[in-house]
Amino acid sequence: MKMQIASTTDRTARHTLQTFLVAAAIWTAATLSYFWLLGPLGVEDGLNDAAVFYAAFYAVWAGVAFLSFRRSHFGWLTADMMRRYIRPGILLAVVLFGIAAIGIPSLPDLPFGSPDGPPHPFDMSSAYFLPKSAEILLQQLLIAVIAIELKSRQLTDIKVAALVALLFGGAHVMLVYIYPEPVIIVRLTAAGSLLGALAPWLMLRLRGGFLVSYTVHWGFYAWLAPLFWIG
Repeated sequence: MKMQIASTTDRTARHTLQTFLVAAAIWTAATLSYFWLLGPLGVEDGLNDAAVFYAAFYAVWAGVAFLSFRRSHFGWLTADMMRRYIRPGILLAVVLFGIAAIGIPSLPDLPFGSPDGPPHPFDMSSAYFLPKSAEILLQQLLIAVIAIELKSRQLTDIKVAALVALLFGGAHVMLVYIYPEPVIIVRLTAAGSLLGALAPWLMLRLRGGFLVSYTVHWGFYAWLAPLFWIG
């Protein structure tokens, strides 16, 4: 599933601005509504305490993102092409499920992190990865939209990667309103920038690049999990 780019004659500066605004609106609405729903649901941590609900929640937002850009950015994604990636997608889902449900919990002496360390925004269990997987899908779809839009403006892959890194990393700065520790924000922003730079290169250059990019993004949280595991 290597992304295809529309001709620049189909894109204008106004179209690019609209694309950015719609993508930002979807991301912001999903983020804010996540926190708004915590109270009515009576939970403090939606990803661990209401995993099934928030998996459906982010899956719906991923659907909204895809349908919002289906004609403008994903028109090249034919039914035949999607069918060809059903099996790899299912296989990937099974492997990631096995890592979250069996692999990580089987590691000895969890968590690896010090309980006396600075506060952090992660409490991870096997349940955490169900909604997180759907949230990553939403984020990857929006990154794909931005990458396609920028590439359609005849930017080089390096410039596309740099701009996506700036946007995706910068979006994490908003977490300053949630997590008071500056060190956490810096680390999350740096990680977001790195993932944001890598994602468009994978998507634009590799066949099956979207799945690879998704796996790398998911793998970042799998790498963190042994540090912050709560069982």
